[in-house]
Amino acid sequence: APVMVNGFYRKATENDEFVASFSGLGYTYPDHYGLKEGQRREALLDEFYRRTNTYMEALDLSCVALCEWSFENEDNEERRRLINAYAKYDAIQGGILHYIYQEYALNPPRAGAVYWGGAKPFVNLRETLGIWAVEATVENKMRRMAEIACRVNHYRKDCTVIEGYSAINVHPWSFSYDDVVTLASLFDDDVVIVSPSELISLISKNVKPVPVLSLDDPVDAPEEEVQQYLKRLQDLPPLWTPLQY
Repeated sequence: APVMVNGFYRKATENDEFVASFSGLGYTYPDHYGLKEGQRREALLDEFYRRTNTYMEALDLSCVALCEWSFENEDNEERRRLINAYAKYDAIQGGILHYIYQEYALNPPRAGAVYWGGAKPFVNLRETLGIWAVEATVENKMRRMAEIACRVNHYRKDCTVIEGYSAINVHPWSFSYDDVVTLASLFDDDVVIVSPSELISLISKNVKPVPVLSLDDPVDAPEEEVQQYLKRLQDLPPLWTPLQY
């Protein structure tokens, strides 16, 4: 849709950035794409990756968001094949890994893990600002935000290790842009918010290109601290509540 793309680019501000999602040229699960095509699958995948690169170059994109059906995401041969297939193209400098909705929207598997295609990082989501729409009451949303803020503020502040970085997904069916601004206000001063391409660039420059599947950082938010964040949220403007279906 060239007209729509042109409109988005014309209205973009210096704080806006686009990524190739999901998972490049067209919504697909690359770990399942072409499975029924037998021997033709590799050729189909190669053409998909090549066209993804062509369009990313044309749109000045450098980060791809991959959405996979399987979350058996060990550092195995299939995983390396998939990552390297994207990484071999110049326009693609790295990516952010998502998995099927039930996982990436609520509990990202292997949260924050990083895989490498040469010197290009592909990092798993670490947090998701999301909740099931039918459960998206103001109270539940506030608790979700409080828990995320608590964990992020406890994560290690070290740019040389993957624990120092967090890819945070926002589920737009349950949280609004204003909710994102509210969440950001809960972060400590030493938490720096960057764009997706900046995240990939910083990891590339500062972290050793070695796969890390389990991060050495706390995953639980202490309840006493969560209550402190909830108290802060109560003093802010009310959160947006999505329509119930």
